Amino acid sequence: MSGDTSEKTLGIDLGTTNSGMAILENDEPQMLQNNEGDDLTPSVVSFGDDGSVDVGKRANSLAAERPGRTKREIKLEMGNEDYEFVVDGTEHSPVDISAEILGKIKRDAEDYLRASVSDVVITVPAYFSSDQKRNTKRAGEEAGFDSVELTNEPTAAALAYGEKQGQEIDGTTLVFDFGGGTLDVSIIEIETDRDVPEYEVKVAEGNNELGGRDFDRAIMEHLAGELDVDGADPLDDPEIEENLRKAAEDAKIDLSTNEETEVVKSYLGIVDGEPIDIDTTLTRGTFEGLIADELDAVRDEITKAMDDADVGAEDLDMVLLVGGSTYVPAVRDAVEEETGVEPERSRDPDQVVAEGAAVYGEKVNIEAGGQEGGDIEGKPGDIDVIEVIPASLGTRLHDGSFDPIIEGNTNLGNAHGTEYYSTVEDNQTVVTIDVYQGEDPVAENNTKLADFRLTGIPPMPAGKPQIEVTFYVDEDGILQVEADELTSDAEIEGEVTEDITGTKDEA
Repeated sequence: MSGDTSEKTLGIDLGTTNSGMAILENDEPQMLQNNEGDDLTPSVVSFGDDGSVDVGKRANSLAAERPGRTKREIKLEMGNEDYEFVVDGTEHSPVDISAEILGKIKRDAEDYLRASVSDVVITVPAYFSSDQKRNTKRAGEEAGFDSVELTNEPTAAALAYGEKQGQEIDGTTLVFDFGGGTLDVSIIEIETDRDVPEYEVKVAEGNNELGGRDFDRAIMEHLAGELDVDGADPLDDPEIEENLRKAAEDAKIDLSTNEETEVVKSYLGIVDGEPIDIDTTLTRGTFEGLIADELDAVRDEITKAMDDADVGAEDLDMVLLVGGSTYVPAVRDAVEEETGVEPERSRDPDQVVAEGAAVYGEKVNIEAGGQEGGDIEGKPGDIDVIEVIPASLGTRLHDGSFDPIIEGNTNLGNAHGTEYYSTVEDNQTVVTIDVYQGEDPVAENNTKLADFRLTGIPPMPAGKPQIEVTFYVDEDGILQVEADELTSDAEIEGEVTEDITGTKDEA
């Protein structure tokens, strides 16, 4: 690598199973290959007993040999402050492990471009919480990037399609993004036939606990039941579990193009002192039966997104398939059945998010609808992206319930709301306003963002004070909170200094 710094913004799809990187070249997104010559890097980190750290393809190959020292699917723990992966007494947080993955991608990109890379756009599920998004940004900074921006995966995918030369995309578009560990369903209004193309997100729904790994698990448990072992659960053995996981993943991939597949492994591990193997056949029909519940969950998310956006099949102009799990025929069929539209598949679903991240970094107008994040270091933006608040913002009531003040899927340009409360005790002079984000009716099951104390309330009987609480999200994505007791001069103003959309730099 030379001492030069690339002017290009690197786009990274930090995936549950695999990650990819892209740049914009001659106004077209282009995937970059890693140092192994592959478009995708396994999102796997393995820690050697000599202190070494392997990332990607080599870490993946070492997983069976190092089951307790290898971590995959760390994206699913992002935002979980209680999770630590402990190796030889050293604790590794989700941010640390994600930074290892991003660091390898950064080094590989710099080797490919023969220049250092300082600017990056990393994609995240649209339904990630603010904590999850903020920690993803921290991982990018820990990996050595100077400027780290985030954008939502479905939005990135739409940008990749919309900015492909010769690609016709316009109107109401449903983006179905089904990856290794998360599912996003977004409905986006796209207008490309205007001076400044506009991508306006109308609805972002999702399930951060549903993905292709659930398909792998279903097959793995089925295969474990086929093993000739007595008593002990073979999945309790880390080596057997890892080998069966790989066999299950291979079978899933094979069944995407074949009606049946042979699962043959001459060695899985040791049970009761004896080596065990597997030699069986799995049909597509059996596989689809194993994942019936997951397919129902997929249908439910599509239905919810369409209902929330108040669109029917007749209103959809295009459906985009994104993510490796959309290779499964039953998934594609479910999407088409629920939407009534044959999905568009002209771009590689494993690559389109990284490509869109590169487009976002180079071309999105930072002033669009308060969506700061595409115009890094003054690069001229020529696309407007308007996002929504992914989950409701509200307060905790005295009984512990959650009272939304700004509903989820509210456009950032119209994110404000006011509610009225009172005291619960006689002569109560202080009220605490707890701010939460989420959709659970129990406040503590949502994400707590901040708390504010309104003092100076005149002593009055319970229920007599009139407390007006207003939430307003400003153009920088910062939640402003105001509270006034209307019969007196008691008032408070504050702000949640993290971006509640989770995609921009903190204030």
